[in-house]
Amino acid sequence: MVLQYYLLICSEDRLLSFRSMKWLLPALLGFGIFTAVAPLQAGAIGVQTFFFTGSCTDCEGTGTGTLVLQDYVQGTTSIDLANLISFNYSGTNLLAPFQILPGAVSIFVVNIPVSLPGPGTLIIDTGQFTITTSGQGLFVDTLGLASVVLPYFQTNNDGLWSAGDNGVNADFGTAGTFSVASVPEPSSLLLLGAGLAAVGLRLRKR
Repeated sequence: MVLQYYLLICSEDRLLSFRSMKWLLPALLGFGIFTAVAPLQAGAIGVQTFFFTGSCTDCEGTGTGTLVLQDYVQGTTSIDLANLISFNYSGTNLLAPFQILPGAVSIFVVNIPVSLPGPGTLIIDTGQFTITTSGQGLFVDTLGLASVVLPYFQTNNDGLWSAGDNGVNADFGTAGTFSVASVPEPSSLLLLGAGLAAVGLRLRKR
């Protein structure tokens, strides 16, 4: 395989010198090892950032959010607060932006499929819903203190989603979709590295 890359970057039917070969092969080998061990594939263990976008029904435009997880395997529901780094909602004309960190979470459910972009499940809440003696709902935080400023976000596989602060303001909508930033596959990066190494070598010879 290394010989194929070596012949590929040669031009005008001329082989590179042995001295150049000694410089090129370690560079390709090091780059190949780096790309092999880096967590570039979707679903890999490590820190992952998922982007949410949904069409607003009551608010204007779109609702967007960013979910950052660690050591989560996509397509599974095996998750707890140790996997959560943060969730940020960007806000709309009806609801101010907010951030949810692990220490404030009381309910946390995640199931993001391997195949993205697409809908998924995320339920993240900072309060618990209880029924008061008056028959009205009241959100109570983890310390047992009544509050109405307890942000939450939820979406399911049907694409329906909602975000709010448990009683004051809320956004809701449809077509909720998760996505991840696309990354090159290791094979593509290896070819790119070979090409860059060849260019550098040509410039050095000049």
